[in-house]
Amino acid sequence: MLKKSIIWRFFITIVLMLTFFLAIGFVGQTFFFEEFYTRSKVANMKHELESFAQSYQKGDWDETTLRNNIATFFQNTNSQMVILDSAGMLHIYGDEYQLVVEVEGEEITVPLTNIVYGGQAETIEELHLAEGMNIYLEGELNNGVLTPTLIQTGDGVLVVNQGSVASRVSITGTIVDVTLPDDLSLSITTQVMNFTRAILQWWSGADISELSESVMVEEYIDSTTGLSNKLFIRPIMHDGNIEAIIFTMVSLQPIGEAVEVVRNFYLYIIGILLLISALFAFSLSKYLAYSFQKINRVTKKMAELDFSETIVVTSQDEIGSLSCNINLLSKNLKETIEELQVANEKLQEDIEKERKLENTRKEFISGVSHELKTPLSIIKSYGEAIKDGITKENTDYYVDVMLQEAEKMDILVVDMLELAKLESGTYTVRKEAFSIIDLIDDVNYKLMFKLQDKDMDIDVETEDDYSVLGDRSRIEQVVTNFVTNAIRYGTESSTIIIRLQKDEQQLRISVENKGEPISQDKSEKIWDRFYRVDSARTRSAGGTGLGLSIVKNILQLHKVEFGVENIEDGVAFYFYLPLEVEGEVEENENPSIDKNL
Repeated sequence: MLKKSIIWRFFITIVLMLTFFLAIGFVGQTFFFEEFYTRSKVANMKHELESFAQSYQKGDWDETTLRNNIATFFQNTNSQMVILDSAGMLHIYGDEYQLVVEVEGEEITVPLTNIVYGGQAETIEELHLAEGMNIYLEGELNNGVLTPTLIQTGDGVLVVNQGSVASRVSITGTIVDVTLPDDLSLSITTQVMNFTRAILQWWSGADISELSESVMVEEYIDSTTGLSNKLFIRPIMHDGNIEAIIFTMVSLQPIGEAVEVVRNFYLYIIGILLLISALFAFSLSKYLAYSFQKINRVTKKMAELDFSETIVVTSQDEIGSLSCNINLLSKNLKETIEELQVANEKLQEDIEKERKLENTRKEFISGVSHELKTPLSIIKSYGEAIKDGITKENTDYYVDVMLQEAEKMDILVVDMLELAKLESGTYTVRKEAFSIIDLIDDVNYKLMFKLQDKDMDIDVETEDDYSVLGDRSRIEQVVTNFVTNAIRYGTESSTIIIRLQKDEQQLRISVENKGEPISQDKSEKIWDRFYRVDSARTRSAGGTGLGLSIVKNILQLHKVEFGVENIEDGVAFYFYLPLEVEGEVEENENPSIDKNL
């Protein structure tokens, strides 16, 4: 769905956008370009003609200068220029055609340029004008120049349309000079003839007296070809009178043909551009969609809390910036979640620890209540008996019993405080190197009377004395507890064996005694507080039920292995201690080690 949504939306959007722009171009080319070009061309021609007219009016040009400026105008505009004098006669520079007629001894000049360039060159040719030929003329005579309206020879008549003539005269004379092109039918170009006809047509209908000194634009359509032209007219005034009129003309046919060709060609261009734009749009949309697909894949994994993948940034644009931000977000989320997981695990550990502590408190209170209940009951009942004087002769006995129970309670409270301190989580052991044989000697000395009461002794089996690492006072407490239990539960007149066995970088210390084995289901429970293997014998044996629990906490603080196992005819409690790194401790000054303490 993503591919369809992104790629095709991009593709369709880009194609429609390019098609829209091409359509605007085509419509503009078809309906507005020709008008725009015409207006631009007209504005440019008016500017050029006005500049020429102002220079013409200011400058006193000779004929050579005038021709050069007209040539420059043609180079700039690609348009010919014609200047009419105040009499309306054309001056095509370099091509002045005329007749000279002698009338009663006077020579009269008859301009023929208007006629030649006005499209009547072939008719003049049919008159066969030549020197010595008699000729009849009608027209306007002014200062020896006759502007003809009719020319007649023996070969024909030519009527000239020169517009309105104020005063018409008729003369008959003899031709004394003829200036005409060699081949009239071939010498006049269609462009010049059209230009001349346009000027003469405008002249025939214009009111010269109403002209102003500005550029005028007239529409001229050639009657023979049907071509549309723009005729530009700029009168030259002097003291309010027209001195000359400058003409130039632009044909609009080339631009019309060009627009038609471009319009037809544009159809092919549109087709090619649409194909190219479609391929471009598809490639671009696929590229953009691919970038978004990568972003979508990575963000989807992020939503599933998988931060293993990152986006490869290949550009510095908005997509590249977005990719960098997503990678940064992924990194920050990963680190934050990892920190939260660590904090959550610690919180769970704290909760579990608190729960265990709470259970420990409950069990502790329950155990303490149970353990204190019996001695308190004994003390209370014996105290009441003494108070009531029931048996005065046994008062000393009752007092001794009460003192014994008070002592047991004192031992119990001390053990409970000891156990609470070890289980608090704040107690740390202070490790040091010490001799394990010296420690066993101290334990043996402290328990000497208990051993004698049960006619028991201790035998240490070892190959050498060893220096171990640990909290000496706490390890002594462990060994004392194991030996005390061995005395308490061992067979009378038996030997307690303390076995030392070196195992690589640690020492195994085990305390073995003869007696009843411990069943498998009870071997793990004996480390719990107030648990007794034989509850019936414990009180009489004098235990509080907290010794092994204290031992367990001490050895756990040392982070060593410990346990209990049944052996032949008895039970063995054991634990491990690391050996001193420097090696074994030096032997005592007395090299002999008493194995039978």
